[in-house]
Amino acid sequence: MASTEQKTWRAALTFAGGAVIAQYLFGSVPIAAPAPSSLEACLNDVCSGRDDCVRFGNTAEWAQPFNLGQSSVPAAIIRPKDAREMAGVVKCALKHDTKVQARAGGHGFGNHGLGGEDGAISVDMHHFQYTSVDMMTPSRNVRVGGGTRLSQIDEHLRAHQRVIPHGLCGGIGIGGHATVVSRCIYLLWCAGILTL
Repeated sequence: MASTEQKTWRAALTFAGGAVIAQYLFGSVPIAAPAPSSLEACLNDVCSGRDDCVRFGNTAEWAQPFNLGQSSVPAAIIRPKDAREMAGVVKCALKHDTKVQARAGGHGFGNHGLGGEDGAISVDMHHFQYTSVDMMTPSRNVRVGGGTRLSQIDEHLRAHQRVIPHGLCGGIGIGGHATVVSRCIYLLWCAGILTL
């Protein structure tokens, strides 16, 4: 006579085996998880065959961590050239349930531009380097691309007698500077540590 535990295991194995057979005979989707290359295929489609658009895994030429003590290996590093390709990257990430992280200058101490965790898509803002000043409005609003370096912004703004506050390193990207550094300054101000 079989024990209760043996009966439970036998029932579980019978159910699992039946599910596998039913999936094989009647299922419209494969039993195995999708091949890892499906994300690669999706991103390659976004790039339309451009050689300078996407790299997979830890590509030394594009994946250079700022902090060697804290690194992650992205599933892909992609350099979209326009808003259409950027939207395509986001759609691929959504379709394949993958985290997306923008990388402006790549100087973040936590290397968040490489995804912050293994398997993310790092979107290198290399092709989004521009600065423009709207001279038609009294406020002289400035538009800056997410991959623009602070030195590039300084150079352009100087011609219009404009400046932005920042440190001494001109190679820092505006993406991280505006989202991370500004947030830190704001938090210090809120906490009463910093007086502006």
